[in-house]
Amino acid sequence: MKRIRIVPVLVAGLLMIAGCGGDDSGDGDTGSSKSSSSSSGSQQAKLDVQTTPPTEIVATEPLKSKPEKKSFTFLQNELPSSAIDAEGYKEAAEALGWDFNVVNIKTTSPGPGMQQAIDSGTDFIALEALPVVLFASQLKAAKAKGIPVLSCFAQDKPDPEGTGLYTQCAGDTTISNQATEMAHWVINDSGGKAKVVLVNLRDIPTLVVEEKAWKDSLTNDCSGCSFDVIPITAEALGKGSIPQQVSSYLQQHPDTNYVAFAFGDPANGVAEALASSGQDKNVKLVGINATKVNLQALVDGQQAAWTMQPNDYTGWSVLDMAARISEDMPLGDLATADIPIFVNDSPDAAQKYLDGKGYWEGPEGFRDRFMKLWQLSQ
Repeated sequence: MKRIRIVPVLVAGLLMIAGCGGDDSGDGDTGSSKSSSSSSGSQQAKLDVQTTPPTEIVATEPLKSKPEKKSFTFLQNELPSSAIDAEGYKEAAEALGWDFNVVNIKTTSPGPGMQQAIDSGTDFIALEALPVVLFASQLKAAKAKGIPVLSCFAQDKPDPEGTGLYTQCAGDTTISNQATEMAHWVINDSGGKAKVVLVNLRDIPTLVVEEKAWKDSLTNDCSGCSFDVIPITAEALGKGSIPQQVSSYLQQHPDTNYVAFAFGDPANGVAEALASSGQDKNVKLVGINATKVNLQALVDGQQAAWTMQPNDYTGWSVLDMAARISEDMPLGDLATADIPIFVNDSPDAAQKYLDGKGYWEGPEGFRDRFMKLWQLSQ
Protein backbone atom coordinates (compact mmCIF):
# COMPACT_ATOMS: atom_id res chain seq x y z
CA MET A 1 0.00 0.00 0.00
CA LYS A 2 4.44 4.38 -1.40
CA ARG A 3 3.21 6.62 -2.98
CA ILE A 4 1.99 1.54 1.16
CA ARG A 5 3.88 3.57 -2.35
CA ILE A 6 1.19 1.59 0.16
CA VAL A 7 2.74 2.93 -0.75
CA PRO A 8 2.75 5.76 -1.70
CA VAL A 9 4.87 2.47 -2.33
CA LEU A 10 2.61 0.68 0.09
CA VAL A 11 -0.56 1.93 -1.74
CA ALA A 12 0.65 2.27 -5.27
CA GLY A 13 0.89 -1.38 -6.10
CA LEU A 14 -2.53 -2.10 -4.61
CA LEU A 15 -4.58 0.70 -6.11
CA MET A 16 -5.24 -1.28 -9.24
CA ILE A 17 -6.41 -4.23 -7.15
CA ALA A 18 -9.01 -2.19 -5.32
CA GLY A 19 -12.55 -2.73 -6.43
CA CYS A 20 -15.10 0.00 -6.82
CA GLY A 21 -17.15 -0.92 -3.79
CA GLY A 22 -17.90 1.42 -0.94
CA ASP A 23 -19.90 4.58 -0.50
CA ASP A 24 -18.95 7.28 -2.97
CA SER A 25 -21.49 9.76 -1.67
CA GLY A 26 -19.09 11.70 0.51
CA ASP A 27 -21.73 11.84 3.25
CA GLY A 28 -19.14 10.84 5.84
CA ASP A 29 -21.11 8.14 7.54
CA THR A 30 -18.81 5.17 7.81
CA GLY A 31 -19.32 3.43 11.06
CA SER A 32 -16.59 5.70 12.34
CA SER A 33 -15.95 6.37 15.97
CA LYS A 34 -16.21 9.77 17.61
CA SER A 35 -14.74 10.41 21.00
CA SER A 36 -16.63 12.63 23.40
CA SER A 37 -15.41 16.12 24.11
CA SER A 38 -13.66 16.66 27.37
CA SER A 39 -15.92 18.06 30.06
CA SER A 40 -13.20 18.60 32.60
CA GLY A 41 -11.47 21.36 30.69
CA SER A 42 -8.12 19.73 31.46
CA GLN A 43 -5.37 20.60 29.02
CA GLN A 44 -4.27 17.95 26.53
CA ALA A 45 -0.78 16.72 27.30
CA LYS A 46 1.74 16.96 24.48
CA LEU A 47 2.43 13.64 22.78
CA ASP A 48 5.80 12.50 21.45
CA VAL A 49 6.09 12.81 17.67
CA GLN A 50 9.10 11.98 15.48
CA THR A 51 9.55 15.11 13.35
CA THR A 52 13.17 14.62 12.36
CA PRO A 53 14.50 11.92 10.03
CA PRO A 54 15.57 8.73 11.85
CA THR A 55 19.29 8.08 11.68
CA GLU A 56 19.51 4.31 12.24
CA ILE A 57 19.18 1.40 9.82
CA VAL A 58 17.73 -1.92 10.90
CA ALA A 59 20.55 -4.20 9.77
CA THR A 60 23.59 -4.19 12.06
CA GLU A 61 25.34 -7.57 11.65
CA PRO A 62 28.02 -7.69 8.94
CA LEU A 63 27.87 -10.40 6.31
CA LYS A 64 30.26 -13.32 6.80
CA SER A 65 32.07 -12.39 3.59
CA LYS A 66 31.68 -10.38 0.43
CA PRO A 67 28.70 -11.90 -1.43
CA GLU A 68 29.31 -13.77 -4.66
CA LYS A 69 27.78 -12.29 -7.79
CA LYS A 70 24.07 -13.00 -8.25
CA SER A 71 21.21 -11.81 -10.44
CA PHE A 72 18.27 -9.89 -9.00
CA THR A 73 14.94 -9.12 -10.66
CA PHE A 74 12.50 -6.43 -9.55
CA LEU A 75 8.89 -6.75 -10.69
CA GLN A 76 7.87 -3.20 -11.59
CA ASN A 77 4.21 -2.40 -11.98
CA GLU A 78 2.64 0.16 -14.29
CA LEU A 79 2.29 2.96 -11.72
CA PRO A 80 4.83 5.81 -11.68
CA SER A 81 5.74 5.24 -8.04
CA SER A 82 6.99 1.73 -8.83
CA ALA A 83 9.56 3.17 -11.23
CA ILE A 84 10.78 5.42 -8.42
CA ASP A 85 11.08 2.44 -6.08
CA ALA A 86 13.07 0.53 -8.68
CA GLU A 87 15.87 3.11 -8.41
CA GLY A 88 16.78 2.00 -4.88
CA TYR A 89 16.84 -1.66 -5.86
CA LYS A 90 19.00 -0.91 -8.89
CA GLU A 91 21.44 1.21 -6.86
CA ALA A 92 21.88 -1.50 -4.25
CA ALA A 93 22.25 -4.35 -6.74
CA GLU A 94 24.92 -2.43 -8.63
CA ALA A 95 26.72 -1.65 -5.36
CA LEU A 96 26.85 -5.40 -4.67
CA GLY A 97 28.13 -6.05 -8.18
CA TRP A 98 24.99 -8.06 -9.00
CA ASP A 99 23.14 -8.15 -12.30
CA PHE A 100 19.91 -6.18 -12.03
CA ASN A 101 16.84 -6.70 -14.19
CA VAL A 102 13.37 -5.21 -14.29
CA VAL A 103 10.32 -7.13 -15.47
CA ASN A 104 7.16 -5.12 -16.04
CA ILE A 105 3.99 -6.48 -14.47
CA LYS A 106 0.34 -5.55 -14.11
CA THR A 107 -0.81 -5.01 -10.55
CA THR A 108 -3.96 -6.99 -11.22
CA SER A 109 -2.09 -9.93 -12.77
CA PRO A 110 1.59 -10.13 -11.80
CA GLY A 111 1.83 -13.85 -12.49
CA PRO A 112 3.04 -13.70 -16.12
CA GLY A 113 5.79 -11.23 -15.24
CA MET A 114 6.93 -13.36 -12.33
CA GLN A 115 6.96 -16.42 -14.58
CA GLN A 116 9.13 -14.50 -17.03
CA ALA A 117 11.57 -13.76 -14.21
CA ILE A 118 11.58 -17.40 -13.15
CA ASP A 119 12.23 -18.57 -16.70
CA SER A 120 15.14 -16.11 -17.01
CA GLY A 121 17.03 -18.03 -14.33
CA THR A 122 17.35 -15.09 -11.95
CA ASP A 123 18.62 -15.78 -8.45
CA PHE A 124 16.19 -13.48 -6.60
CA ILE A 125 12.81 -11.89 -7.29
CA ALA A 126 11.36 -8.88 -5.44
CA LEU A 127 7.99 -7.15 -5.60
CA GLU A 128 5.92 -4.77 -3.53
CA ALA A 129 2.40 -4.39 -2.18
CA LEU A 130 0.81 -7.37 -3.95
CA PRO A 131 -0.91 -10.25 -2.12
CA VAL A 132 0.33 -13.78 -2.72
CA VAL A 133 -3.10 -14.83 -3.98
CA LEU A 134 -2.31 -13.00 -7.24
CA PHE A 135 0.84 -15.02 -7.95
CA ALA A 136 0.44 -18.20 -5.90
CA SER A 137 1.26 -20.64 -8.70
CA GLN A 138 4.34 -18.66 -9.73
CA LEU A 139 5.51 -18.48 -6.12
CA LYS A 140 5.28 -22.26 -6.00
CA ALA A 141 7.27 -22.49 -9.23
CA ALA A 142 9.94 -20.13 -7.87
CA LYS A 143 10.27 -22.25 -4.74
CA ALA A 144 10.65 -25.39 -6.84
CA LYS A 145 13.58 -23.75 -8.64
CA GLY A 146 15.12 -22.45 -5.42
CA ILE A 147 14.48 -18.77 -6.22
CA PRO A 148 13.73 -16.73 -3.07
CA VAL A 149 10.91 -14.21 -3.46
CA LEU A 150 11.16 -11.05 -1.34
CA SER A 151 8.17 -8.80 -0.68
CA CYS A 152 7.41 -5.57 1.16
CA PHE A 153 4.28 -3.53 1.90
CA ALA A 154 1.83 -6.44 1.83
CA GLN A 155 0.28 -8.70 4.48
CA ASP A 156 1.29 -12.28 3.67
CA LYS A 157 3.63 -13.74 6.28
CA PRO A 158 7.10 -14.92 5.29
CA ASP A 159 7.30 -18.70 5.05
CA PRO A 160 10.52 -19.73 3.27
CA GLU A 161 10.09 -23.44 3.93
CA GLY A 162 6.40 -23.47 3.07
CA THR A 163 5.48 -20.98 0.36
CA GLY A 164 8.94 -19.72 -0.57
CA LEU A 165 8.14 -16.14 0.46
CA TYR A 166 11.20 -14.98 2.40
CA THR A 167 10.27 -11.46 3.55
CA GLN A 168 7.43 -9.08 4.24
CA CYS A 169 9.12 -5.89 5.30
CA ALA A 170 7.17 -2.72 6.08
CA GLY A 171 3.89 -4.48 6.68
CA ASP A 172 0.92 -3.48 8.80
CA THR A 173 2.94 -2.05 11.67
CA THR A 174 4.69 0.43 9.38
CA ILE A 175 1.40 1.92 8.23
CA SER A 176 -0.02 1.82 11.77
CA ASN A 177 3.03 3.64 13.11
CA GLN A 178 2.62 6.36 10.51
CA ALA A 179 -1.05 6.84 11.33
CA THR A 180 -0.33 7.03 15.04
CA GLU A 181 2.50 9.54 14.56
CA MET A 182 0.35 11.70 12.31
CA ALA A 183 -2.61 11.51 14.68
CA HIS A 184 -0.37 12.59 17.55
CA TRP A 185 0.89 15.50 15.49
CA VAL A 186 -2.70 16.58 14.85
CA ILE A 187 -3.60 16.25 18.53
CA ASN A 188 -0.63 18.42 19.52
CA ASP A 189 -1.26 20.96 16.77
CA SER A 190 -4.91 21.35 17.75
CA GLY A 191 -4.28 21.52 21.47
CA GLY A 192 -6.41 18.42 21.92
CA LYS A 193 -9.36 19.72 19.89
CA ALA A 194 -8.89 18.00 16.54
CA LYS A 195 -11.98 17.18 14.50
CA VAL A 196 -10.50 14.85 11.92
CA VAL A 197 -11.95 13.28 8.81
CA LEU A 198 -9.85 10.65 7.03
CA VAL A 199 -10.13 10.22 3.25
CA ASN A 200 -9.62 6.50 2.76
CA LEU A 201 -9.78 3.78 0.13
CA ARG A 202 -11.10 0.93 2.23
CA ASP A 203 -10.79 -1.67 -0.52
CA ILE A 204 -7.08 -1.92 0.32
CA PRO A 205 -6.48 -4.04 3.45
CA THR A 206 -3.44 -2.09 4.65
CA LEU A 207 -5.44 1.13 4.54
CA VAL A 208 -8.10 -0.45 6.73
CA VAL A 209 -5.30 -1.14 9.22
CA GLU A 210 -4.22 2.48 8.91
CA GLU A 211 -7.76 3.73 9.54
CA LYS A 212 -7.99 1.69 12.73
CA ALA A 213 -4.73 3.22 13.98
CA TRP A 214 -6.07 6.74 13.32
CA LYS A 215 -9.31 5.88 15.10
CA ASP A 216 -7.63 4.26 18.08
CA SER A 217 -5.20 7.14 18.61
CA LEU A 218 -7.76 9.92 18.31
CA THR A 219 -10.22 8.03 20.51
CA ASN A 220 -7.82 6.84 23.20
CA ASP A 221 -5.23 9.62 23.28
CA CYS A 222 -7.44 12.69 23.00
CA SER A 223 -10.69 13.12 24.93
CA GLY A 224 -11.54 16.32 23.07
CA CYS A 225 -10.98 14.97 19.56
CA SER A 226 -13.31 13.31 17.06
CA PHE A 227 -12.80 11.08 14.07
CA ASP A 228 -14.78 10.35 10.92
CA VAL A 229 -14.11 8.91 7.47
CA ILE A 230 -14.86 9.85 3.88
CA PRO A 231 -14.82 6.52 2.04
CA ILE A 232 -13.59 6.78 -1.55
CA THR A 233 -13.22 4.36 -4.44
CA ALA A 234 -10.47 3.79 -6.96
CA GLU A 235 -12.95 4.88 -9.63
CA ALA A 236 -13.59 8.20 -7.89
CA LEU A 237 -9.86 8.74 -7.50
CA GLY A 238 -9.31 8.11 -11.19
CA LYS A 239 -12.08 10.52 -12.15
CA GLY A 240 -10.69 13.29 -9.95
CA SER A 241 -13.86 13.63 -7.88
CA ILE A 242 -12.23 13.50 -4.44
CA PRO A 243 -12.00 17.31 -4.04
CA GLN A 244 -15.77 17.62 -4.48
CA GLN A 245 -16.38 14.82 -1.98
CA VAL A 246 -14.23 16.60 0.60
CA SER A 247 -15.92 19.94 -0.07
CA SER A 248 -19.37 18.38 0.29
CA TYR A 249 -18.38 16.73 3.56
CA LEU A 250 -17.10 20.01 5.00
CA GLN A 251 -20.33 21.76 4.07
CA GLN A 252 -22.19 19.21 6.19
CA HIS A 253 -19.55 19.12 8.97
CA PRO A 254 -18.28 22.71 9.32
CA ASP A 255 -16.55 22.02 12.66
CA THR A 256 -14.00 19.75 10.94
CA ASN A 257 -10.55 21.28 11.27
CA TYR A 258 -8.30 18.54 9.83
CA VAL A 259 -8.69 16.57 6.62
CA ALA A 260 -6.31 13.59 6.63
CA PHE A 261 -5.44 11.45 3.62
CA ALA A 262 -4.62 7.75 3.91
CA PHE A 263 -2.05 8.20 1.15
CA GLY A 264 -0.81 11.02 -1.03
CA ASP A 265 -2.78 10.88 -4.27
CA PRO A 266 -6.31 11.68 -2.95
CA ALA A 267 -5.04 15.05 -1.68
CA ASN A 268 -4.37 16.28 -5.21
CA GLY A 269 -6.60 19.24 -6.03
CA VAL A 270 -8.28 19.39 -2.61
CA ALA A 271 -6.51 22.55 -1.42
CA GLU A 272 -7.44 24.38 -4.60
CA ALA A 273 -11.06 23.26 -4.40
CA LEU A 274 -11.37 24.38 -0.78
CA ALA A 275 -9.73 27.72 -1.53
CA SER A 276 -12.13 28.40 -4.40
CA SER A 277 -15.13 27.69 -2.15
CA GLY A 278 -13.75 29.60 0.82
CA GLN A 279 -13.56 26.45 2.95
CA ASP A 280 -9.80 26.53 3.46
CA LYS A 281 -9.63 29.05 6.30
CA ASN A 282 -10.06 26.72 9.28
CA VAL A 283 -9.01 23.37 7.82
CA LYS A 284 -5.53 21.84 7.65
CA LEU A 285 -4.61 19.06 5.22
CA VAL A 286 -2.33 16.27 6.44
CA GLY A 287 -1.58 12.72 5.41
CA ILE A 288 0.46 9.55 5.18
CA ASN A 289 3.43 8.93 2.88
CA ALA A 290 4.05 12.17 1.01
CA THR A 291 4.41 12.28 -2.74
CA LYS A 292 6.34 14.95 -4.61
CA VAL A 293 3.05 16.79 -5.16
CA ASN A 294 2.34 16.76 -1.41
CA LEU A 295 5.79 18.13 -0.64
CA GLN A 296 5.29 20.99 -3.09
CA ALA A 297 1.93 21.75 -1.48
CA LEU A 298 3.63 21.82 1.92
CA VAL A 299 6.19 24.30 0.57
CA ASP A 300 3.36 26.39 -0.88
CA GLY A 301 1.50 26.43 2.44
CA GLN A 302 -1.46 24.46 1.08
CA GLN A 303 -0.86 21.36 3.21
CA ALA A 304 0.43 21.15 6.77
CA ALA A 305 2.22 17.87 7.49
CA TRP A 306 2.94 14.44 6.01
CA THR A 307 4.71 11.29 7.06
CA MET A 308 7.77 10.37 5.03
CA GLN A 309 8.92 6.92 3.91
CA PRO A 310 12.52 6.20 2.81
CA ASN A 311 12.24 5.35 -0.87
CA ASP A 312 15.79 4.36 -1.77
CA TYR A 313 16.54 2.81 1.62
CA THR A 314 13.78 0.25 1.09
CA GLY A 315 15.49 -1.21 -1.97
CA TRP A 316 18.86 -1.31 -0.22
CA SER A 317 17.27 -3.06 2.74
CA VAL A 318 15.76 -5.74 0.51
CA LEU A 319 19.08 -6.29 -1.29
CA ASP A 320 20.73 -6.59 2.12
CA MET A 321 18.36 -9.43 2.93
CA ALA A 322 19.02 -11.07 -0.43
CA ALA A 323 22.76 -10.87 0.26
CA ARG A 324 22.25 -12.52 3.65
CA ILE A 325 20.21 -15.30 2.05
CA SER A 326 23.01 -15.82 -0.48
CA GLU A 327 25.43 -16.23 2.44
CA ASP A 328 23.12 -18.70 4.24
CA MET A 329 22.62 -16.20 7.06
CA PRO A 330 19.32 -16.20 8.97
CA LEU A 331 17.18 -13.09 8.47
CA GLY A 332 15.48 -13.22 11.84
CA ASP A 333 13.55 -10.04 12.56
CA LEU A 334 14.87 -8.38 9.40
CA ALA A 335 12.36 -10.37 7.35
CA THR A 336 9.46 -8.42 8.81
CA ALA A 337 11.23 -5.24 9.89
CA ASP A 338 9.55 -1.86 9.68
CA ILE A 339 11.09 0.96 7.72
CA PRO A 340 12.01 4.26 9.40
CA ILE A 341 9.40 7.01 9.11
CA PHE A 342 8.83 10.51 10.47
CA VAL A 343 6.40 13.42 10.27
CA ASN A 344 7.55 16.29 8.08
CA ASP A 345 5.88 19.61 8.91
CA SER A 346 8.71 21.80 7.65
CA PRO A 347 8.42 23.64 4.32
CA ASP A 348 12.19 24.10 4.35
CA ALA A 349 12.78 20.36 4.70
CA ALA A 350 10.19 19.66 2.01
CA GLN A 351 12.03 22.03 -0.33
CA LYS A 352 15.28 20.23 0.39
CA TYR A 353 13.75 16.93 -0.69
CA LEU A 354 12.26 18.57 -3.79
CA ASP A 355 15.68 19.94 -4.67
CA GLY A 356 17.05 16.41 -4.46
CA LYS A 357 15.19 13.39 -5.82
CA GLY A 358 11.78 14.67 -4.77
CA TYR A 359 11.52 12.37 -1.76
CA TRP A 360 13.35 11.29 1.41
CA GLU A 361 15.99 8.77 0.35
CA GLY A 362 16.59 7.31 3.82
CA PRO A 363 18.67 7.77 6.98
CA GLU A 364 21.76 9.83 6.40
CA GLY A 365 24.71 7.74 5.24
CA PHE A 366 22.67 4.53 4.91
CA ARG A 367 24.39 3.54 1.67
CA ASP A 368 27.85 3.66 3.23
CA ARG A 369 26.64 1.67 6.21
CA PHE A 370 25.20 -1.08 4.02
CA MET A 371 28.41 -1.18 1.99
CA LYS A 372 30.37 -1.71 5.19
CA LEU A 373 28.02 -4.50 6.31
CA TRP A 374 28.50 -6.12 2.92
CA GLN A 375 32.31 -6.19 3.36
CA LEU A 376 32.65 -3.80 0.41
CA SER A 377 34.21 -0.88 2.28
CA GLN A 378 36.06 -0.22 5.53
